[in-house]
Amino acid sequence: PTIHTRKPNIQSGFTLIETLVAITIVTIAVIAPLSLAGQSLISAQYARDQVIAFNLAQEAIEVVRQRRDNTLLDVAKNGSSVFWLTDIPFQDINGAQQPFRIDTISGEMTVCGNGACPQLLLDASRGFYNYSTGEPSKYTRTVYVKMRNTPGRDEVSVQAVVTWQSGAYGGLRSVTVEDELYAWVPTE
Repeated sequence: PTIHTRKPNIQSGFTLIETLVAITIVTIAVIAPLSLAGQSLISAQYARDQVIAFNLAQEAIEVVRQRRDNTLLDVAKNGSSVFWLTDIPFQDINGAQQPFRIDTISGEMTVCGNGACPQLLLDASRGFYNYSTGEPSKYTRTVYVKMRNTPGRDEVSVQAVVTWQSGAYGGLRSVTVEDELYAWVPTE
């Protein structure tokens, strides 16, 4: 006798469930790196903003230090009796705060009206922030100099605050740099 065996019916192709699982896996594999890349770009932009703000604040401190040094060198060379903060707007121990702005290109220090300093302008052609030429930037720099309660009025605290509106993390952000300056030559 002959025995006939039947071969099982093997279907080729995928079922609907297998297809949906494969599409889900591919979607996750594509979306996860893209999401990570997008978040990395946002973080890099925020870090760049922080670095610029820190440098703008430090730049203001350096201009105040330079002005102090120029005055004290003049006193030391010429024997003049000028108060060492003559050209710097400052707040006395009991005085009201005098926030001011510093144009680091011209060296001009101007007390801010109503306590609010204007936005810095960015001169894109030269890459400088200032108050005279360029487009409005996102940064506002405010500087405070406060006389410390020391004998001889020979110490001040300098504070530079740079604020900006952060699109990446929302809200107003700020960087503050502080330094202590001393009159290293007796004046007055």
